[in-house]
Amino acid sequence: MGSPIPDDATKKMSDVNWLAALKKHSSDETDWADGTPVGGARELAQVLEQRAKEDPERFARLALRFDAAIPSTAGAHLLRGASVGIDLALLTEVCNHLSALYGEEVGRDICSAIQDADGTNAHLVALVARYSQSPDPDRELARTAAPQAAGTTSPVTSSRLD
Repeated sequence: MGSPIPDDATKKMSDVNWLAALKKHSSDETDWADGTPVGGARELAQVLEQRAKEDPERFARLALRFDAAIPSTAGAHLLRGASVGIDLALLTEVCNHLSALYGEEVGRDICSAIQDADGTNAHLVALVARYSQSPDPDRELARTAAPQAAGTTSPVTSSRLD
């Protein structure tokens, strides 16, 4: 499924264009208008991550302009793309901004970016400490018994040989 904005077009977009596009394509609904599936926020965020890898400082500064109208998936993907190519001060600003804006939704990405950073500081350590205490998920689903459908027994077995 493709991005709502073609990859080549995103290479020519200004920061203002990016902010407008991220706000416009803020849902994850698939558009089938022309018979071809076109994605939404998630697919555009994946393209944003690629652009951020190509110009980390520019896109890190763009993240500082994000507001609540831009979906958290954009912040997460931008951070994945830009975090390795920016200095510690800018990384700290971006992580603090995205954390304040999106909270737990970007916690894992913030911790990954901090892990990959060339250094750390008290602000970044505090963010890792905050997210290490995160209740998300609120339980370990991999170790929780799955509910059974009514009228079934467990385990499901068959002695029928075909």
